[in-house]
Amino acid sequence: MNISIRKLFALLLSVSMILSLGACGQAPASSEADPAVSTSSQETSPAEEITLSIAVNQSWNKPNFEPILKRYEEQNPGIKFDLQVIPDGQFDELLLSKLRTGEGPDMVHYGMTQLFQKYSVADTLVPLDDEAWVKDLINPDSVTVDGHIYGAPSNSMGAISGLIYNEKMFEENGVAVPTTWEEFLAVCETFKSKGITPIMIPGKDSWTIGMWICTMFPNVIADQIPEIYDKINTQEVKYADIPGFADCLDKMKELVDKGYVNSDYLSTTVDMGLVMLMEEQAAMAVSGDYWISDVYAKDPESRLRMAPLPVVDDALLTCGTIRVVSIFNSSEHIDECKKFLSFMQQAEQQVDTNNDWGTLPAMNGVEMELPAWTLAVNDTYVSKGQVPLEQMGMRQYVGTGEMTTLTYEVLMGNMSSLEALQEWDIYYEKLAREQKFPGWENK
Repeated sequence: MNISIRKLFALLLSVSMILSLGACGQAPASSEADPAVSTSSQETSPAEEITLSIAVNQSWNKPNFEPILKRYEEQNPGIKFDLQVIPDGQFDELLLSKLRTGEGPDMVHYGMTQLFQKYSVADTLVPLDDEAWVKDLINPDSVTVDGHIYGAPSNSMGAISGLIYNEKMFEENGVAVPTTWEEFLAVCETFKSKGITPIMIPGKDSWTIGMWICTMFPNVIADQIPEIYDKINTQEVKYADIPGFADCLDKMKELVDKGYVNSDYLSTTVDMGLVMLMEEQAAMAVSGDYWISDVYAKDPESRLRMAPLPVVDDALLTCGTIRVVSIFNSSEHIDECKKFLSFMQQAEQQVDTNNDWGTLPAMNGVEMELPAWTLAVNDTYVSKGQVPLEQMGMRQYVGTGEMTTLTYEVLMGNMSSLEALQEWDIYYEKLAREQKFPGWENK
């Protein structure tokens, strides 16, 4: 799953800029350019109705996802979908439990990196190497594990993450986008003094705490990438050995202690937090640009923008996972699932799902108009050579879930940052030995 992120991002943005200028709207590519042939409604007789189950975590069930499924049902009368929407914090536990008991769904809509980290893809997923749409992938490396493709991707590069801020509120309060931690604290103090929550954290949904880790940690090791990841993954270098990681957690706690974060952050959900941003109750948040697309869907005039979180001077944005639909090899309907995946790779579905997330399509020959925030990121950062770093979780063998739990303990004052990192190292070693991650086979 390795590719030069700098080269890829430059290529994608240059191609997408051309597409956005050439397209009059969100027009799909011509039928000749479609990567897959539409499934004929005559292939499955209504008398032979088949239900395909697909699991998705709650925050990934974007506005266009269910309409895409209904579109497929209309074109294929013999097919019905059982969409299993699982709360974010319970997703992996419930899904893994279903798989262990033989009650797993046919498919899952998830991140390729998360599947690689948690689901032993070679043992649980169907390889898709021979599917016709594979030849038209812009970034096949992103969904390739040990030489095989295990997911049909919707995007060619992960969503960009950083500091989400309200441009209108910044202008009205006379503050500039901060590029150092000191400037960031000063901006926070300005908003706090005016009765505005500086930073909204929807900590009820635990993955949002993980976004801080994914966004901050790569920036403090940027001068050591990519070699540092191999050392971290085998614990030649431990997390507790890197002072910058502890500094990141300390800075998060500083924001909480100074009252720059919503006081009810432990009970604030993503939906509640988005309302705070839209109603200008809060000025900033840390997450991915998929949040901005949620806001724009409700308020097209919103002026949310994104900048690097200045955990270090001149920090960079980060980018995350590739979203895929994958088939579990326990499914009794693998052929029918493959036909659905071919449908997902067609231009119309690619445009719809990437409009949901504000990302770039996975397939060549797909035209779409880029959203304002993507163009702003390109104009302000990428075109000037400030290419996003891969998020921390993209290069780890272990997902950041346990580190998120430990971060809560730091924020609540129950544990020091160094203690949290030491506990994470212990957890990491235990999991690595149990699962015999690469480099751990003989340890």
